[in-house]
Amino acid sequence: MAIEREYKIDSSAIKDPLQVDIGVGLSKVDEARREQLSLYFDSKDLDLGRLGIGLRFRTVNDEPTRGVWTMKIPRNFNSAGATQREEIEVEGDRAEIPGPIRKVLQRLNLLDSLIPTVSLKTDRTSFKVAGDGARLPIEIDVDVVEFLDGSFYSEVEIEVHQREFDDIAALIAGRFESAGGVASMKTKLERATERSPFSTLAEQNRPDLSSLEFWMRNGLLLSSIMLSSLVALPGEVESFSFRGVVWEAACYLYALAKDFSEVESLLREYTQLSLAISSGRDFIAKGDQLAESIFKQHLAISESRLTSRNSSERMFRDDVVTWDEEYVQRLRMSTEKLHEVLKSIEDSRASRISSEEIVALFGGLLKSVIGAVPVGLDISLASSVAEFFDLAVNFRELPEAFDSSVDYRPAKIAVSQMLRDLEIFERT
Repeated sequence: MAIEREYKIDSSAIKDPLQVDIGVGLSKVDEARREQLSLYFDSKDLDLGRLGIGLRFRTVNDEPTRGVWTMKIPRNFNSAGATQREEIEVEGDRAEIPGPIRKVLQRLNLLDSLIPTVSLKTDRTSFKVAGDGARLPIEIDVDVVEFLDGSFYSEVEIEVHQREFDDIAALIAGRFESAGGVASMKTKLERATERSPFSTLAEQNRPDLSSLEFWMRNGLLLSSIMLSSLVALPGEVESFSFRGVVWEAACYLYALAKDFSEVESLLREYTQLSLAISSGRDFIAKGDQLAESIFKQHLAISESRLTSRNSSERMFRDDVVTWDEEYVQRLRMSTEKLHEVLKSIEDSRASRISSEEIVALFGGLLKSVIGAVPVGLDISLASSVAEFFDLAVNFRELPEAFDSSVDYRPAKIAVSQMLRDLEIFERT
């Protein structure tokens, strides 16, 4: 599983997207052209679409049966102008859905309910991006899409594979907009469905991914199915995805229950899963166990809230903490305090700071981080907070006294990055 982060530009008004200058010092290299046929699947009631999930089988250049299965799952980590989704991508035959995707469908009870819904053809010209002669982790796809009703649509996608290059990807997107393009948040699946017999149903079921209510109702379910898929491919565990999913789940549980004990057991299981992944042993079973725990806790909290309140009342709390200006300022102050403590440690055995004090600082900041639901959070800040989450959970296991085995360097780096991203987030 990987994170897909891209800028989408409706290029219908651009005379020739292939000729757009992408910026000073940047060039397009390794041009490749191919025709793609994409067939999408869902239930007859579009249950996947209701969750913002897309399932596609794609073949290239008239290959009849062999292709790539892709499932795209939305995340609440966003930045202005870009879309971001979790992506499970596995090569295979059309006749057999691959294991990791089957796992998600089974958890949603939709494996036996799938039917083909829409299809489309794409004439794609792809480029890699080079800066001053060196290849960058950015790809540009110039697409001409043909839908089943015979209509056409032109789109440019700029996908960035490493977050530190996002500013360059945004600059390239701006170049296409200056040439007449329009930023678009719609997927090809959404546009194809609008032109299909499922259009009315899709309009009724279209999720609002920017809504807190959507994430409170569905966020933990998505976290659970993503985590269960994440550990289904040995050797392909993507660290940010893993940390981010569990952090997100803890945030939603805490927001629903407002009781830290509800996430304590989850954090203990997370520590065990972290150890299993680092040792390369039993992490598939432990990942499934953690995903099941998330799922069960979500159901238990939700059912208890629904039975104790009027059923017409919205499921989430009115006082859910979000990443507003006041919260970010408080969080930055706490992060600065921990940052100064970690900077002061040169020799842990000679330090005047006790391990208990450091554990308390990590624990307090961890509670603060889990205390706010990360809807619409900038991708860079989300990444650094997820990194801190991982370290904070594990630092809770520090020994009672200092010894030479305690290495604070990763913590210093993570807290420094989180502080920088918080300051940038405040400014923007």
